Amino acid sequence: MRTTVEALGGAQAVPSELIPVRELHQRLIDQVATSGGNVVLADTAGKPAAVVMSLQLYQQLVDELTMLRRRTADNA
Repeated sequence: MRTTVEALGGAQAVPSELIPVRELHQRLIDQVATSGGNVVLADTAGKPAAVVMSLQLYQQLVDELTMLRRRTADNA
């Protein structure tokens, strides 16, 4: 069974960038367009506040969560 991080390519394989919230609005469209589908984190007080990912990565995440829920229900 793969973890969510593995489904997204592994923690080290998914580049991210912390962006101050005050700059997020200006940069969000450019970041998503140029990030190649990688996860982009928005930073508030040093903590991630938002995650933006490509539709493909989002679908992988949803698929894995669905699979894990089914396995959990089957094992209950």
